[in-house]
Amino acid sequence: MTLLIDQVLPSYDYAIVHASVFHTPPEACFRAACELDVLRNPLVRTLIRARSLATPSQRPRRLRVLDMAGPPLNWLTLAEGAGSEIVLGQLSRPWAADAASPTQPRTAEEFAAFDRPGFAKIALSLRADPYGAASAILTVETRVALTDADSRRRFRRYWRMVRPASELIRRLAFRQIAADLAAPRADVQGEIDILRPTDIVFDTVADERNEPHFNPRLHRVEKATPGPVGVGTTFRAETTTMGRSVPMTIEYTDFQRPHRLGSVTHMQAMDIEGALTFDPTSEGTRMSWAWNLHPHGAAALIHPLVVAVGRRQERAIWGELKRYLEDNQQASGQKGDA
Repeated sequence: MTLLIDQVLPSYDYAIVHASVFHTPPEACFRAACELDVLRNPLVRTLIRARSLATPSQRPRRLRVLDMAGPPLNWLTLAEGAGSEIVLGQLSRPWAADAASPTQPRTAEEFAAFDRPGFAKIALSLRADPYGAASAILTVETRVALTDADSRRRFRRYWRMVRPASELIRRLAFRQIAADLAAPRADVQGEIDILRPTDIVFDTVADERNEPHFNPRLHRVEKATPGPVGVGTTFRAETTTMGRSVPMTIEYTDFQRPHRLGSVTHMQAMDIEGALTFDPTSEGTRMSWAWNLHPHGAAALIHPLVVAVGRRQERAIWGELKRYLEDNQQASGQKGDA
């Protein structure tokens, strides 16, 4: 078979490859691998921080393949193939205190042609292929090409130290992918049809400062991160629960306007992770939600009750959104009160 990584880094000095069969179609397997946050595992977090030379402020708060092309990692997407393969690349000096290259290639051609001494050219490939009638084989491969003899010596010493941890991280990641694929359906899920265009529905929901217009339980919402709303944007808010005010933060983990909005919400008693999807219909938008609830402490003891309350509240919130948008034709992704 043709491998995209062969097109961008056919010659290399080191490689590490892991593969496993998952009983799910290739597209679902690839999506689960791309969306996996390996930092969810506390052991992986410890191993990555132990081998990382970055300062705490430079370390990512999550580590997914989907995030690697953005800051602070800034890998280059070298090649993609039909929703089941991706290759990322980076120039680095992993043995040095300042591992980052002062310059990074802007295209796959520049990456392939780079030969300046003193660097490692690193390519990461993630690929899912059909395996039988209803399964997939997932392959993760990292290749490293050194640009001169001195870099090879330096990397050899570095690799002896980090290879055991690197292989363990990959094995743990594969276990987590298998667990995610085998996990039951979301705790709270549903859908609603809204007679408004998809971009308007998405923009209204994506700016959390709008939510108090249709969710009276949420108040004092503020945007905590600078720049336009997107992946990594965080909002701080307060919600009313059992007559008392509870602080919460909402961080966007996926932002594909106007089709998908993923987030994780942190509260003292519970974390909530999942996504909203927005699909155009002949009359407007079908908005779907799927949330997994992770209660802490005493709340974990009454998980079924927490889920039942969450389902009822979610249906009520989005019912009010429907009325808000359909009754107020001027509402078009407007920014709420800060």
